Amino acid sequence: MRGISWRASFLFVVFFFCAGVFAESRVIPSAIWEMPPGDYEQENHPPVSDDQISAAEARLGITLPASIKKLWKIQDGGPTKYRDYVIPDNSFQNLRSFRSMKEEGSDIDFGSSEDDWQGYLGDSSKIIIVARHGFSEFLCLDYRKSGPQGEPEVVLFDTAGEPKEIYRAPSFHDFVNRLSAGKVSRG
Repeated sequence: MRGISWRASFLFVVFFFCAGVFAESRVIPSAIWEMPPGDYEQENHPPVSDDQISAAEARLGITLPASIKKLWKIQDGGPTKYRDYVIPDNSFQNLRSFRSMKEEGSDIDFGSSEDDWQGYLGDSSKIIIVARHGFSEFLCLDYRKSGPQGEPEVVLFDTAGEPKEIYRAPSFHDFVNRLSAGKVSRG
């Protein structure tokens, strides 16, 4: 035996190249924010700490996706560079503003107790708002299937009238990667 053949070497290189490409597709783009961190962003959207993330998770009773933690450690919400997509007002909320649809619904008078979001959405305490446009559109982390410690889906709800789903992604990581590739639209 003379060592590794050229075919084995070639397959070895191809395998690690493909593994690197696959691993690269799992990287969350950190450049979603409209402008690089500067004076305005640092003053109005300073990065969050691990302690702030832990406090928000305890308050909400969930585990936030790793991709949100990574992005909010760069900047605490704020304007994104994505226009005409599914992020209401093209901006994410800061971490302390994350709240459930149930909490949001408790601030709205629906006219009757049967006519609230809990009735339309099921357990709305497991739907966490991360972006919004007034009271008509909400981009949310949906923990109803995954449970509070699982990887939530991302859902855009139109709540002008009876709440309806406009968009759904399997995870926040996938949602941001689709945004960066220009593969997210309202319909």
